[in-house]
Amino acid sequence: MTTARAMAIEIAASSPLALEVGKKVIDRRLHHADFDFSTEALTVLQASPDMKERTAAFLGKRKPDFCSRG
Repeated sequence: MTTARAMAIEIAASSPLALEVGKKVIDRRLHHADFDFSTEALTVLQASPDMKERTAAFLGKRKPDFCSRG
């Protein structure tokens, strides 16, 4: 399996909300170098149902079933 394909599979298994917020953080940093959106983004993600599901899945030794849609 190629490295790109492995990365794509890993990204596809991630929380859609986390992916959307991550893309926004990168975009804002590219266009507004002095703007720190990452703290706000982390706060949103920590309060999300996906974070709770990720923790529960980790503790239950299962794959997460994310419900948030970015």
